[in-house]
Amino acid sequence: MRRSAFTLIELLVGMTVVAILVALIAAGLARSLRSAKAARCVADLRSIGQTFVAYAADNDGRLPQSSHQGPKLAWTTIARRTLPANVFRSPLDDADRTCSYAINDLLTVTPFGAESSNFSRLQNIPAPSETMLLGILSRGQLNSDHFHFASEGWTADTFAADVWVEITGHAGLYLFVDGHVAQVAWHDLQKNLADPHSRFVSPDGNP
Repeated sequence: MRRSAFTLIELLVGMTVVAILVALIAAGLARSLRSAKAARCVADLRSIGQTFVAYAADNDGRLPQSSHQGPKLAWTTIARRTLPANVFRSPLDDADRTCSYAINDLLTVTPFGAESSNFSRLQNIPAPSETMLLGILSRGQLNSDHFHFASEGWTADTFAADVWVEITGHAGLYLFVDGHVAQVAWHDLQKNLADPHSRFVSPDGNP
């Protein structure tokens, strides 16, 4: 009886098919892992947002501030009173730092570059659901609890230099003043930032 055997071509085809299947499975697992990390990041941002809302409710609408306004008023100090340390580092963040997030400095008292600005209280913010409160620092911004929009502006280039605009792969994650969290695609956000009346960074829509 004649024994059948795989030819070299059949073996190569089989190995190619297996390699393709392994690559597809690995890609799927990577996407699932990134999605899970993004969901955890959203939950952490919501938790931080709740501390902002609670603080404002107890302090005549005043928002927690940055380290420039003093350590006792800094949002990181206030949030750490009730939240565990791991909440402050995004699961998506691979930079060497303990805190991934920074506050929009246009929501602090007399920010450098816009000293006459007065958006440190909820009642002074026209559209809380449209204005970014916290974002994720870009890889190059390692030790800051706030962004520098007031002094540097917020063109697409300067914004992307400070904010990790594609941390999920194509989008950034943002906590808004009203406490909701949204994933915003960088392609869409660039259009928003180009609008001179956008409230995304500046609460009053003024550049």
